Amino acid sequence: MLSPVRGPLEGPSLTDPHSDLARPAAGMGRCLVVRRAALAETIGYELQMIRRTVLVACALVVCACSSGPARPMPPSGLPGGGSAATDNWVIVAPGGGGPSNTPARLDVFRGTARAVSRVPGPPGRHGVTIYPWAVSGEYVAAVTGILESARNGRPAGGVAFAFRPGGSYVRLGRAVAVFAASQPGRFWIRSARFGGSTHGGRPRHCTVTEMSAAGRRIAGPMAAPCARWIIAAVPGGFVSVPTATANAARIPQAGQVSPETPVQLWDPVSGKIVRTYDINPGWIYGASGQYLAWRSRSAAGQQLPRVEITNLSTGMTRRFAVPLYAGDVIWRDPVLAPQGPYLAWKEISRATFRKFSAEVPSGAGGLPALRGPGRVKILDFAARRVIVDRAVRIGWAGGFRWSPDNRHLFVTASPTLLHIVPTWSVAAPIRNVRLPSYHDEPDTQIFIVALRTASS
Repeated sequence: MLSPVRGPLEGPSLTDPHSDLARPAAGMGRCLVVRRAALAETIGYELQMIRRTVLVACALVVCACSSGPARPMPPSGLPGGGSAATDNWVIVAPGGGGPSNTPARLDVFRGTARAVSRVPGPPGRHGVTIYPWAVSGEYVAAVTGILESARNGRPAGGVAFAFRPGGSYVRLGRAVAVFAASQPGRFWIRSARFGGSTHGGRPRHCTVTEMSAAGRRIAGPMAAPCARWIIAAVPGGFVSVPTATANAARIPQAGQVSPETPVQLWDPVSGKIVRTYDINPGWIYGASGQYLAWRSRSAAGQQLPRVEITNLSTGMTRRFAVPLYAGDVIWRDPVLAPQGPYLAWKEISRATFRKFSAEVPSGAGGLPALRGPGRVKILDFAARRVIVDRAVRIGWAGGFRWSPDNRHLFVTASPTLLHIVPTWSVAAPIRNVRLPSYHDEPDTQIFIVALRTASS
């Protein structure tokens, strides 16, 4: 049964469990509307305490206008098919020890396993580490041993290590940051000397070096301006931003940043700018090997921001209104797939949004991990249609990750539960995986997903 139209930007809500693009609703012109299903199941887990800064997502309401009525296109999943045998992933979590301390132990859960394995953590436990760690195919790399303040006059930079989950650690070199290279099994490490006494001090003599996961130097070290913030390594160079001050020690994060000047593709070999993108992002959601997802600076503060996606090869940018059910909003940032034109997001009702948002004024420390009904969706932005739409439980804080091969999405459902959503099918069952929780630090809050091989 159709529900009443609630306003000029909201369309009818249908009860079909799988949404598709429906015909335009009155008052919306030729805009696309999607359908919403209610989720009634409650998961009764004991509430754990999570310390995490909350970033409240703005409501993105659908208005993806087209030149004609939308043809119903049921979700079909990512192309290529799959089966339960495609669970070739492995989850790595810090296993307690604090939100920034280098963990003494790691929790490892392989796609075909029934239980979590506890393995030794990386070296460098006399300092802190930086999350998220970098993933390149079946390998993970982390910078550890970063001193919060220099001791005995030593530099505050750390050391980068690469490893297969559960395997031995390979030293890549002194580093303040590590990035996945565009080729699997390789990483870029960024190194610097510091003129100050802390890791946040002014870096000098900055370099980048490409290393194999086995510790073999492939290229470099090459000079890299300290006043350049690196977003990601992509074919042809680094997506990066020149900054007014030296920031080589800036924590490398995919999102939650506001660039200072235009985004550029910088080639470390020639030291030249390959391309300056004609965009003005106020917020960067993340980058894949081919695309950059961002929100316009002019959209800051607006109630209905849209997602802009720039093709890093051509420089062309397309704007998308994320297709939501009437009355729904996005929770936290959307996430680009590692490969291809796919954008995933978590969607919740406004009632759940108000419930989650009520925790914000209290601060990040000592708050319960609220959870509520929601959905995970994937947009094929080349075809401009939703290809995955699944009902899940969504945790107020926690992770949201793609597997490196695009085959699964990992969604925090509670302090001890992950939903693993197959992206290759809209009918395949969603797998639930239990992970440990250590005091206020559950594994579902910070985790990494790598590929699993026959030997890992």
